[in-house]
Amino acid sequence: MRRTLEMLGNSSDNMGLTGDKIKADSYFGYTDGIHSVSVKLNAFVGKIKLQGTLSLTPESADWGDIKLIEKASATTGTEIHTFKGNYVYLRAVLDRSGVGDGSTYQSSYGSISQILLSN
Repeated sequence: MRRTLEMLGNSSDNMGLTGDKIKADSYFGYTDGIHSVSVKLNAFVGKIKLQGTLSLTPESADWGDIKLIEKASATTGTEIHTFKGNYVYLRAVLDRSGVGDGSTYQSSYGSISQILLSN
């Protein structure tokens, strides 16, 4: 059974943002481990990390990077990223620590409109 869930909503003027944990294939006992993520960008500059964990009760140290999406110049559009792994939970992380001074938002950094997970 395929589901579509929002991993991260509009990032607005955030320089760093971590989405809520989303139940992934392994949580439900599925073994194919195929996940697709739709990333909608609006003149976005920065990094997006797709992270996963094998823990049923994850702490901050339990998360690992699965995929890094990096945009050095303003990018607008929708991208689809597919990956495989039997993760219990997934989440999306916005990281702009390497953009500008790393803490002050400028409108030229754009935004993430939405990140959706289909699994």
